[in-house]
Amino acid sequence: MNKGYVKLLFITAFIIASTNLLSACVKSTAIKPNVASNKKNTPQVNQTSALPAENARQVLTGTWQVEFIKERPVIDRSPAQFIFLDKNSLSGSATCNNISSSYNLDDSQKTLAFNPVALTRKMCPAALMEQESRFLSALSQVNHYQITIDQNKHSMLYLFDVHNALMFKATRVR
Repeated sequence: MNKGYVKLLFITAFIIASTNLLSACVKSTAIKPNVASNKKNTPQVNQTSALPAENARQVLTGTWQVEFIKERPVIDRSPAQFIFLDKNSLSGSATCNNISSSYNLDDSQKTLAFNPVALTRKMCPAALMEQESRFLSALSQVNHYQITIDQNKHSMLYLFDVHNALMFKATRVR
């Protein structure tokens, strides 16, 4: 047999075996929600003190790790996050894809609205894509916000729709 043919046959078999192994690993990796207890997963906002309106804009700027989207916890180690930047610009991750947008904030009324979002177009596992779909849907419904700080100086961001339903709960990370 030709050495080149044997080498090609070996490489093809290796690629097929590697693909099957990778596919089996991906299928066996369970993605589980980040649930701390058996209590209802809807967070309670009134557990900490709210910030005065004049401080909210300063505290909003930075990185917020999303914990809940529409009453459901995000998938463990999910990169869903908001990065509020100067001049009312927003970047971050909708879970799988990166986002970029701008927002309108009224400190005195505590209203917040996001402009249309630009995002990358990567494909991810189905569970992440479903979460990203919920993220983008919830983002378009945001109407107002609340920022709270607990006794340990941890900041939380709550984003609500016009009916006061919680769309997002996020923790400040930077």
